[in-house]
Amino acid sequence: MIRLLGAARRAQRVTGAFMWLGVTESMAYPLMVLLNYVIGPTTHPVMYLFVSRLFDDAPKFGNDYYTFVIIGLITTNGLNGGLTAFSRQLDSAIQQGSFETFLVQPISWFTLPFALAAWPIIQSLTIALVMGVLGVILGAKIEYAHLPEALVVLALGIAACHAIGTLAAAVRLLSKRADPVVAVYSLLATVFAGTLFPVSILPALLRPISYALPHTYVMSAMRRVLMPDGDLIAGPSFGWSVAILVATAIVLYAACLYAYGRSLDFGRRYGVLGGY
Repeated sequence: MIRLLGAARRAQRVTGAFMWLGVTESMAYPLMVLLNYVIGPTTHPVMYLFVSRLFDDAPKFGNDYYTFVIIGLITTNGLNGGLTAFSRQLDSAIQQGSFETFLVQPISWFTLPFALAAWPIIQSLTIALVMGVLGVILGAKIEYAHLPEALVVLALGIAACHAIGTLAAAVRLLSKRADPVVAVYSLLATVFAGTLFPVSILPALLRPISYALPHTYVMSAMRRVLMPDGDLIAGPSFGWSVAILVATAIVLYAACLYAYGRSLDFGRRYGVLGGY
């Protein structure tokens, strides 16, 4: 127990250090902060305010297409942070030649996927929050009483996507330039997860792809609890979505952390962890 508490405290300190480094780097470029957190997130809520006028507020959209698409956009932004954070941070550390120094420090290798990804995930959630606030100002209708349930679902979705991102990092660790896992998953999620349109309008033969993606369950659960008429949207129920996401996160973490560890072992053995 004492060893576990000590490891947990070290992991907490390491995560805090990486987060402080991320904050410091971000604050060093105030114009980028303005573009990333203020100007950038306003584009989609404003654009889809006009796009929503092309659609009838039908039951398949929960009687409110604008709210439907705003929830889809903020969910996608939040989940993409978990999906890409570790892979991008790992690639940056390798190219700067600092990744090998992380591995000789007195911390578990398996702390790095969480410590390196913490700040980018917070960044993506901040952008999602700005988009959501602007969407509400422009007319999106949210059931605020159910925000705690929505946050739980979003956290489970980020965990599942972070596990996939860890697998992507394991592949990138050896391939250096290619990132096929994130590229393929992002393409599938963009088309099949229901960000901009309900999964129910997809051809029956393609719907199984949707239900194989964690994004789909997060979208469905978020809309069901946050939209006044969210229960009208076809898709997995809130309880079913939570159960699927919990099981998915457990299975994916077990498999992806194992693959990550094997990639580290291979990379250390053959000396391919450094940058060029």
